Amino acid sequence: MVELKEGEPLALEDVYEDVTVDGLNYTLRKALHHAMLTKNDWVGEVRIPSELTYEGQTYSVTSIHNEAFMENTTLTKVYIPRTIKNMDFSEERGIDRNPFARCSALKSIEVEEGNPVLCTVDGVLFNKEKTRLYSYPAADSRTSYTVPDGVTIIDDMAFASNPHLVNVSLPDGVTLLGTSAFYDCTNLEEVNLPSGIKRLQGYTFYNCQHLKSITIPDGVTHLGINLFNGCTNLTSMTMPESVTTTDYSVFENCKSLKHVTLSPNLEQINHNMFLNCSSLTEIQIPKSVTSVMSNAFKNCKALKKLDLPESVNRLGNYVFSGCKLESLYIWGAIDFSRTDHYWLFDGMSIQTKVYVQLSQVDKFKAIYKGPVYPLPDQAGNIAYRPFVEDGKVWKLGGKVSANPVQLVEYYYFDGDTIINGKTCKQMMCQRYVNPDHPDYEALAKVPSLRNVGAWYEEDKKVYTYDTINKQFKIKYDFSLGDNETMLIEDYPYVIGPKQTGDLKGFKGVYRDVMWYSNDADPAYCTTWLEGVGGIDGPITNVYLGKEYYAMFMMSCTVGDEVIYLNDEYEDGATPEGARKKRFDFTHTVKIQPKSRFKSGERLRAGDAEASGTEQPLYGEYNDLQLGINLDPLDDAYQVRITNESGKAVYEKAVNAGSIVALSIDISAYAEGRYTVTVENSQESFTGEFDTQTTGISDAARLNDKEEMINDKTIYNLQGQRLSSLQKGLNIVNGQKIYVK
Repeated sequence: MVELKEGEPLALEDVYEDVTVDGLNYTLRKALHHAMLTKNDWVGEVRIPSELTYEGQTYSVTSIHNEAFMENTTLTKVYIPRTIKNMDFSEERGIDRNPFARCSALKSIEVEEGNPVLCTVDGVLFNKEKTRLYSYPAADSRTSYTVPDGVTIIDDMAFASNPHLVNVSLPDGVTLLGTSAFYDCTNLEEVNLPSGIKRLQGYTFYNCQHLKSITIPDGVTHLGINLFNGCTNLTSMTMPESVTTTDYSVFENCKSLKHVTLSPNLEQINHNMFLNCSSLTEIQIPKSVTSVMSNAFKNCKALKKLDLPESVNRLGNYVFSGCKLESLYIWGAIDFSRTDHYWLFDGMSIQTKVYVQLSQVDKFKAIYKGPVYPLPDQAGNIAYRPFVEDGKVWKLGGKVSANPVQLVEYYYFDGDTIINGKTCKQMMCQRYVNPDHPDYEALAKVPSLRNVGAWYEEDKKVYTYDTINKQFKIKYDFSLGDNETMLIEDYPYVIGPKQTGDLKGFKGVYRDVMWYSNDADPAYCTTWLEGVGGIDGPITNVYLGKEYYAMFMMSCTVGDEVIYLNDEYEDGATPEGARKKRFDFTHTVKIQPKSRFKSGERLRAGDAEASGTEQPLYGEYNDLQLGINLDPLDDAYQVRITNESGKAVYEKAVNAGSIVALSIDISAYAEGRYTVTVENSQESFTGEFDTQTTGISDAARLNDKEEMINDKTIYNLQGQRLSSLQKGLNIVNGQKIYVK
């Protein structure tokens, strides 16, 4: 024994020593002659002594380490002497954890009379004042238990792993439930939570398999980690408005959970929150939520529709993995710098229709193989696609008395301008005329290029600027309701109802617009397509007593996506180098599809009869463009073009529910053979094409390059006139010029 001098510091080895006496393990604090009971694997009943003798010295047993008997499966009964005052050597801490947690064979605890800090009532361990319940024996066979009045704290793991308890009644004064308080109480069905509780700690009801419902009181602000994890019979849950935060995995593995009402003030759907909640069918995410973290809805296989509000700007890994959602609406702008987007949709069904902000469609298409749509408006109407949009090109044909069409015009936006405070886009028109056209001389022998006005769009209203009257005139008003009227070019029109489907070459929203007068039958009608504009023809109209051939829409494209296509007429006016030749893909059915055609019905002129097991997908190609028409059995396609070495030169996830075709620029492809693969979950299509450089000149080898530039006779493939040669193919005086 070390003799201590007043004020002299003690070295650790002079003060503490681990020993075993009479089969029990202790830590001795030699300077004070105190002993703390430490980790033991005792079998049967244990009577903790009040003192022990070691190497001739007597030590008072004053403490029980908070893990002294934790998870001991053979301990049946404990006797605690009057000398025990706390769980460790710190007099200030008192007893703060349960040393008898998950002792599955423990039936009762007894405390010697006269203990200054502890007592037992019917085998349950309390503090002396009975304001704190430390431990309820896990093998106590009672099915019901009422916690005595006056108790304010239920300690960590107090009731853990008791297989007999069915219901527990807590007094109103309880303000704290410790971590894992009812952990693994597999038959627990009912617990009342007093109103004074402000936080529910982690694992409180972990694996309470028979818990069917529980009311979280108003005032609770936080739900701890794994709070209800494994509560496999919990069917519904309502969070009070006071809850603002949760930890991980709150409802993980709640396989019977069908309905959840979240707090309107919840800040985050945390990691694994509803992981493996396979029965969840309904949940509304409040507008307070800003992030949905990894695995939040993983394997929620019964969830069919999910709306993420505008407030959500961050999504974690595998959020929807294993889900079979029919539709997912992401109303907010996702911050892709904070979103783990590479694995965002990993494992989610590619049949899910994902709706996102129009400005983020391309970003989502880059990471999701299924269909991606622009969002509908907040009223829940069908998604609106604007008319004024960068990269949009309209192709019109005229004088259709013969096929191919001998007059073709391209309309496109080229630059911005500000008029009367409005930011407008300048529209240009490029005309091509075939020499066989009857009015060829009048229309000019060279393509014409002209400005056709400034356009802008606001609140679904499309305006053009009248340069003569110096004012804007409305061209289209897609905001109008059914049967509303408006003036177009000073003529009255009635607007028909919104319609979708059954319009050849278009998959969006359209409405018929009819000119009318009070004294005559309607004499003129057209059709407005959202995102495209008006289509009319190819028909001969009688208008104002005069017969004329109307210009008609042949196609409308945005980038490589075709949003309207009338493919009945061939282009006989655009320069020879840009004309298309059609070829058919080889079609293989992966899964027996439900044919939309009757057996024997012709799909298109020249196609084979539909057998009910095959439907053709055809494309067009030349040495400039590859066109793929999409007539799908479902909306989600993956398109891939590979070269002869198998390297992908083009990959795109296609939403064929909103576009009718792809028009892919292959003008810069190296000479060789390429393979096209287009597939969805039910079908696959393959085709091959060759590219060649015959007739294409290299601009670097041209002696008269500068002369052609000065002549300003340069056009791109869309018919837009250029001020200089651009990379790729250019049309110069009818000759194809390739610039590297």
